[in-house]
Amino acid sequence: MTRFIDYFFICGLNEREKPRIYTSYDDGVHHDSEPKLIPAILCHYPRNVPENPWNPAELWKFCSPGGLWAGQSSTNHKPRFHSFLITREDGSRCYGHVLTFRERCVDGNVKHAVESILSMHPTKQLLVDKCLCLITQQAYINTCEQILRKLHVLFVSNATPPVLRVESYLYNLLYEIPLVNEGSSLKLSCMGHDNPVVVQQPSSSELPLLDVYLSRVVDLLGGARNLVNLMTSLLLEHQILLVSEDCHKLTLVGEGITSLMFPFQWQHTIVTMLPYEVATHFFDAPVPYIIGVLANQNKKGLVRQALEVNQCYVDLDNHVVEWPEEQPTFPNDVEIIEKINSIIKVYNKEVKASSMTSSMTSSLDNQPTMEAVDVDILRSNETVERVANIAHKVGAFQSMDEINSLHANILGRDEKQHMNESLLREHKLNASIRETLSSIFIVIFAQYDKFVIQYNEDMGGGDEFNPETQNNFDKISFLSDQPESRLRFLISFLDTQMFASFVDNFIVSCNNIHVKDPLLKLFDDRIDQSKLPIDVKSPSSASSPRSVFRSLSVSSSQNISTACVGPWIKEAEAAITKRLKRIDIVSGQPHRVAVDEIKIINVQGTFPHIKGTLLDNEGLGNKRRHLKRNDDSRKTFKRQPSVRETKWRKVQEARSKLLRQPSMSEYSPELIAQTNWMFVEKLLKDTKHKTKKLLVCKMGREAFELGHGELAISDLEESTWIASLCDLLERVWSHGLLTNHKHGKSALWSHLVQYQTYEHERTSKRHHLQHLSGSSPSLLDEPHVHDPTTSYYSLPRSFPRKKKEIHVQISKRVNEQQTCIVPPANYNIVTAMNHIQSMREVHTEVGRSRAWIRLALEQKQLHSYLKLLLTNHSLLDRMYKRYSLLQCDDEREQFLFHLLSLNAVDFQCFTNAFTKTQTEYRVWVFPGRQFSGMSQTTANVYMKISGEKSSTHVINVPRGCLEFTFMHQNLGVLTTLVVGHDNAGILPKWLLGGVVVRNEITNQTFHFPCHRWVGRGIDDNSLERLLVSNIVSRGQDFDEFSTRISKEPTKLRALGVAELQEHMGRHVNAIVKYQHHPIHDVRTNHTPPPASFTKLLVDGLVATINKVFTHGIKSGGLFQKKIFALDVLLAACNLYQSNPQQQQQPSSNPQQHQRQQHTKVAAGGDWFLVITGSRNNGRHHNRDDETTIVQSQESVERMKVSMDLMCSLCNRVSNIQQTLGKDEMFVLIICISLQQHLLPVCLPKIASLAQASNYFDESAFLSDNSAVSFLAQVLSMLNEYKLNVDDSLFRGLKSKLIS
Repeated sequence: MTRFIDYFFICGLNEREKPRIYTSYDDGVHHDSEPKLIPAILCHYPRNVPENPWNPAELWKFCSPGGLWAGQSSTNHKPRFHSFLITREDGSRCYGHVLTFRERCVDGNVKHAVESILSMHPTKQLLVDKCLCLITQQAYINTCEQILRKLHVLFVSNATPPVLRVESYLYNLLYEIPLVNEGSSLKLSCMGHDNPVVVQQPSSSELPLLDVYLSRVVDLLGGARNLVNLMTSLLLEHQILLVSEDCHKLTLVGEGITSLMFPFQWQHTIVTMLPYEVATHFFDAPVPYIIGVLANQNKKGLVRQALEVNQCYVDLDNHVVEWPEEQPTFPNDVEIIEKINSIIKVYNKEVKASSMTSSMTSSLDNQPTMEAVDVDILRSNETVERVANIAHKVGAFQSMDEINSLHANILGRDEKQHMNESLLREHKLNASIRETLSSIFIVIFAQYDKFVIQYNEDMGGGDEFNPETQNNFDKISFLSDQPESRLRFLISFLDTQMFASFVDNFIVSCNNIHVKDPLLKLFDDRIDQSKLPIDVKSPSSASSPRSVFRSLSVSSSQNISTACVGPWIKEAEAAITKRLKRIDIVSGQPHRVAVDEIKIINVQGTFPHIKGTLLDNEGLGNKRRHLKRNDDSRKTFKRQPSVRETKWRKVQEARSKLLRQPSMSEYSPELIAQTNWMFVEKLLKDTKHKTKKLLVCKMGREAFELGHGELAISDLEESTWIASLCDLLERVWSHGLLTNHKHGKSALWSHLVQYQTYEHERTSKRHHLQHLSGSSPSLLDEPHVHDPTTSYYSLPRSFPRKKKEIHVQISKRVNEQQTCIVPPANYNIVTAMNHIQSMREVHTEVGRSRAWIRLALEQKQLHSYLKLLLTNHSLLDRMYKRYSLLQCDDEREQFLFHLLSLNAVDFQCFTNAFTKTQTEYRVWVFPGRQFSGMSQTTANVYMKISGEKSSTHVINVPRGCLEFTFMHQNLGVLTTLVVGHDNAGILPKWLLGGVVVRNEITNQTFHFPCHRWVGRGIDDNSLERLLVSNIVSRGQDFDEFSTRISKEPTKLRALGVAELQEHMGRHVNAIVKYQHHPIHDVRTNHTPPPASFTKLLVDGLVATINKVFTHGIKSGGLFQKKIFALDVLLAACNLYQSNPQQQQQPSSNPQQHQRQQHTKVAAGGDWFLVITGSRNNGRHHNRDDETTIVQSQESVERMKVSMDLMCSLCNRVSNIQQTLGKDEMFVLIICISLQQHLLPVCLPKIASLAQASNYFDESAFLSDNSAVSFLAQVLSMLNEYKLNVDDSLFRGLKSKLIS
């Protein structure tokens, strides 16, 4: 890259060919009210630039989108400027700049041909569009606009053309103006001294070049809030659609928003301007893109109709930005928006003050000065012109512009000062906004290098670096250091291609510092500067080497630091001011490119003809003075190298092959077919990656919940991955979809609605044929299908919507011979859609589509539903183009195969996401078997079901009912079920085998085993039972399952002391692992624990403690009452309360004293001191014994307080509750004592008191002091955690039992 401008070319009407009417791409019909002509590239100079090869293919569509206007204009039409961006196949980009003006048609034959083909009446003057165009490799948008407007003024608008021909100016622009060094500025002398054109290049310590005014971008977007939301969509790699009637607005916004991503770069397709007819072919592309759509007001409605789920719609004419649903907010968005608004407010005040100053001096500026009059006389004097020609031959000066330069300081001082102030103000605004936005990334990623996973060093310095490496950043550890407010954005952002490329660049730079990306180097320097004190920060610190160890904590910086951003803004403003006020390089004046050139008289209003031989090659004319430098500028001009580092180019080329972009400047059917095939391959690759990632992470979490391995995914990250899967399915279904078959933004939901309508019509037709044949159709043959256009359906009358009273609908009553049978779940795609359409909290097509995907995923039917949906080939042929992925048989099977792998894990993504949904639950009651048949009761049975999200009120079960349904707000994953009765009637005693509850929406089945008696005078005298849920596998054989529920389970043998210790250690270890669950850190005390923790606590730890208390109980006679764990606990408490002073005094027996001392100290955690003291020699006996007594006294005091609380708790539970039995009260007491950390301290004392109650034999667990000490130490591990016990375990007595 050595040139400032690569090409100059002209686009317009080809007078050598017959004019043709411009038609759109898709149907060959022109849809505009005014017909237009097809333009052509008339000439281009030079012929070719090796660094930027000339490619004229379809270039005219960017120069004159929609064709050339031709007609008779009644008013003066101002020239219009616009820019465009061309993305090549290798990912490189170049910029085009176009100035369109209306030129007089002077050729009579051409004028007659145009009037004939456009059916126009003969006119005296025919105007046709013509375009002056430049191509550059850097985005000098504002600079090129000034150059083209200067050329238009010199050779088209002015009545008197300049002395030199147009070839001299073009030669000067193409060959004699090089690129600018970093941190330097260049003034173009060929454009005159009035409002000179200044080109500047930022230094390596500043943000990259931006030749677009962000004040205009913010105004087009409608404010800072829309700017931040659009930037969020861009960073999350959503599809961006910029829509406007003005070509220039599209390029301004496209270039402006991509400059705000520092240090990240957009890695996907970007086309800032496409006609609507061409852009429609890329709307369904399943890849991120930025496309500017040139559309009028009517076509904007069609663009909005074709919007997809992940598309961001931006109407620049009406200042409207519509971002995707469920898009996370940008980190610290409120602070950023306020900061940008304050910057714009200061900018507006400066503009207003400048305009007032200009208006005050306008009267003085209108008066001509003596110098201006003299120069006008010189310009019109032929003698002076001849003298200038003679001076040019001898090399005195080159043109009349050098005479003007003598008066530049006098004539253009005020205009130059005004221009510099305006230009400086715009560049300062750019620097302030960009530095403000980049500072948030510095705060978030201040320690990103700590989490980068280095690849194998044997790969050799980056030459064989693989950009597809996925595991090169420790996302879980990085997210754990971030505040919760940033997690939703960061989880999605860390999976983007731009972040992966950023990490890849860092890995390459770690192995070879010479190939470090300039943006990455600048970002690392900014991070290092942010750690220094404010007074130490300076531009020189950017060149210091990067520190290996960091001292800044990521989580310590919650907001944007003004002290951190301020110095960077001041440095950028100072550098801009220096470059604009102190020009480093002044380009040479244009000169004659041929000695024998002939003066050509140009027609006013037309651009002069160009002699191509003068511009084809470099080297013509006098090149002695190309540049002029200021006296104080002694730097040697060096052209910027084309490639910074060879190895870096190799890495970029390797990455570009992976991100190869389709050429958006060619629109042939073959190319579109090839591009769509690339889209299909990428969709399959993304499907494989996302399903594999979700499967591996989910399996890791399930292993963690079972007490094995490490947790690999959090709930928030799982939800984000599922949302990403929903987006992927939408991209698949959007690919190749015909617009007329799409309703709303969701392509998948449109397909589902079409399939639902098709099935409804097919069912209606079949029922009609059965009616004509005389047979009555069964309502059970097909599921009920309601009108797909309605969002809700009325609930049955038996399910009134009342919160405090729950009505049930009886499905089956008790039968002495038969028990209930749980039928298999009914999975139907239309039924699932009916459930989604009945949800009140989902209002959009996108929301319904996501809800349906989550429901199918939780049902493990996503593969089956989509496979059934795609078997309707007639519907596919009617809705999709033949090149879409859904129409490719082999690729469709691969896609479905990847989705099938998700059936290996369990999801609760629908249950956890839609907590307000009214859900129907079906309950089956399984009585236990007796000798006379199924157990029956005359009492009134009630239930209360609790879940992770909510709990029901008391459900009164009709007498003799075995199966019923009820409606309730989503309970979440069910945790516990309380079942009991009022002990009424003649035979109230009831043997309950278990209860089964099924969520009729998700078809998730929960089993609550019981196999205990409910009633007075039997078992433990309990009128209520607390049952803990077990999730039933979806592949369960329900016939065998129904038979097994009512049968009493086989009694297991009694466990020994060692086995109880092993079980206790395993359960405590599982609870400790659960406490390290990432979601446990953000869970509040008001949020119920998940069902897995309740099961670990009740069925695991508490059940094992019950076995400990009942282990080794002496067997009594036939008529002796059974002793329960509660009896042991209450006996110990009563014995302690009967004589508390005696329990606190040390025993007179030395052996008993030593035993009690050992037990007390072990409970207090001081057993190491006791062991050490017992082994000391006699001379140290007094000292060590004194230490032991002090420690034992502290343990005694701690035990006394704990025992008092334990006894008080036992008394309150036994006195308050009248419906609970002994085992139910024991579970309640143990759960509270574990939560209050009482049991580990009291257990040794309870064991010693229980031994005195004469309940146990010598082999009992509580009779083994070493086993009791071990159990107390194991339970003391839970003292470090605050156990969040489910409220359902307290039976509504939490406020009475816990003070």
